[in-house]
Amino acid sequence: MFPHPLIRLINCSLWLTCLLTARLSMAQVQTMDTMQTDERIVFLRAITRKYFADTTKVMAMLDSARTFCDDRDDAFMIWYVTLLQVHYQYIYQHDELPQKIAFLKSKQAYFDQSPYPVIRATYYCHLSNEYFRNLEFTEAFKFYFRARQIFEQIGYQDIPEAVDYLYYFFRFHYYFEDYRTAIHYVSLAEKYNKWKLIADWFLINNRGVAYLKINDYTNAKKTFLETIAVAKAGHNDTYVGIGSGNYGNTLRLEGKYKESLPYLYKDVAINEKEVPDNSAITCLYIAYSLIKLDSLAKAQTYIKRSLQLQPNWFWSNYGPMYYEVNALYYQKAGNLEAAIRYKDSLVVKKDSLRRIFDNRLLAAAQAQMAAEKYLNDLANIEAEKDNALLRRNIFIAVLVIVTIAIIYAVNQRRKREKQLQEAEKKRADDLLAHATEQLALYMENLKDKNELIEKMALELNPSEPQSPEAAIVDTRIESLRQSVILTESNWLEFKQLFERVYPHFFDNLLTKYQDLTPAEVRLLALLKLNIASREMAYMLGVSIESLRKSRYRLRKKLETQQADTDLKGLIVHL
Repeated sequence: MFPHPLIRLINCSLWLTCLLTARLSMAQVQTMDTMQTDERIVFLRAITRKYFADTTKVMAMLDSARTFCDDRDDAFMIWYVTLLQVHYQYIYQHDELPQKIAFLKSKQAYFDQSPYPVIRATYYCHLSNEYFRNLEFTEAFKFYFRARQIFEQIGYQDIPEAVDYLYYFFRFHYYFEDYRTAIHYVSLAEKYNKWKLIADWFLINNRGVAYLKINDYTNAKKTFLETIAVAKAGHNDTYVGIGSGNYGNTLRLEGKYKESLPYLYKDVAINEKEVPDNSAITCLYIAYSLIKLDSLAKAQTYIKRSLQLQPNWFWSNYGPMYYEVNALYYQKAGNLEAAIRYKDSLVVKKDSLRRIFDNRLLAAAQAQMAAEKYLNDLANIEAEKDNALLRRNIFIAVLVIVTIAIIYAVNQRRKREKQLQEAEKKRADDLLAHATEQLALYMENLKDKNELIEKMALELNPSEPQSPEAAIVDTRIESLRQSVILTESNWLEFKQLFERVYPHFFDNLLTKYQDLTPAEVRLLALLKLNIASREMAYMLGVSIESLRKSRYRLRKKLETQQADTDLKGLIVHL
């Protein structure tokens, strides 16, 4: 334990520190006396961000700002400072997201009664962000729509800190891969960034990344060059590097491998220490371009270098890119088995990411529909309140207004139902497109393996059939052949993909022809996909001649139930 004099000394020191902090905060806040309202808002946001790590200083500064506004009877700024105090209270005082949300939600009744729409909208935006971070998308959509509607009614040009809200809207849509809407909002963020609350190069680079996501390489390149120029003017080397890397990657995606390398090298040189996870994936872009230029040894050094930079395998594109680059490297190096392994890993990784996105897309669609219904109900409640007030007035006027409201409500309901139906149809179309893509990817993978089998068989030297090398190649060829044969587990996986693309095919087939064997059902499914005879034979593990006989026997079998059966015509109509 401390001796009593030391305790008194510590308490005295703490008291003096708090007093000094309060006086310094008041002195800084006093500078607002000469500012207009917009300037005061920007000043408070900027200075609280500057001292964000110092909890005591930020809260003391906001207390001083509240006193300043009270003394001047500035009603709007009192509301605004109170909102900032609540914002930093839930950040500083609560660690877990559910606690933050509960605290923020407890303030809703208070902020709902604010006479200032921008205060209500800002509160809704904060609440939406916390729900979004906690993956509660239905609630996030509800408050996002409410905030956006109010902000648009006010006009972003009249909101000095609009860039903060518009950037949140960008992130919101980017997360759900709605890139065109994301581009719209980040462009607005750039436009209404008068006070530079967010760095211009940061916003511009984000716009470029969104262009890249929709394969708009022309606008992506233009935007990344703008990022580099603005970052240079602002003496921000990190974003000079990031912009250069993104520009180089766009050139790589266009097939301009040699042109891409100087920009990619520049990114790694600048950001290898500052942003190692970003540099890790840039190293893979470099390796990809080098492989395409047949510089395999140098490419291998960059693949290894990327692993040394502690890449992020989980949320970034590093994993798929790593497998793609290695598959390309080993294919160029002639190690076909390794190339196939990495290609298989790439297929698995992409399928995993696609499932994650499909779940995210489904959750977003459901959340958006629920949020729109909530807003529609909210609008109906507000309309009922208005109607209650109107009923106190002249009966005829009320009757006319109610009639108009009913017509409006019916039209809105029809419109909403149509939108919901369109959203459901779009979701179904997206899922079908995904299933078709997965089936095509599955078949393409089998096709690649078949081509490798043929290539390795042709490379086998017929003059030395008994040599050890020939035996090894024969073993590899046989192994590859076994890998493309549809085993029972392969068939189940194939059947699941097939049924997503052609629902009810097997049910209709077995209903019409109940005595078909499993082998005949498989043959009809492969015929439905119009697969070449050679590839079909590989998949069934039979010779082409055996396949021809199987097709002949199948046609004869079906003719016993229906004369002159045409297999192609049968398959088309199933």
